[in-house]
Amino acid sequence: MKPGQVRAYKGERALVASFGIWASRGRGGWHTIHMTGDNRSFKHIAVTDNPRSTTMYNKALFRDLKQLLVAYDKWPFDDEKVEKEGLSLGIQGRLSVP
Repeated sequence: MKPGQVRAYKGERALVASFGIWASRGRGGWHTIHMTGDNRSFKHIAVTDNPRSTTMYNKALFRDLKQLLVAYDKWPFDDEKVEKEGLSLGIQGRLSVP
């Protein structure tokens, strides 16, 4: 699937949507995970790990999206909120990643 594509299942109440996801560092060193879709129905949304932020804070959603980024070696930070420098987290060797 290409970014922005959506496929609906016939007879089901489900669909598969292709969207972009990436992480950045927000104010005060807090992490923000961004998602963007087809720029019509789903433009952009962000979730943070900062409970005091005006950006959406959802602990479970942030955790799950971070795990997705880590699994595909796209999480640019280590545990101390410092950007990593070419270090692989080793997760890909344990998961079936295309």
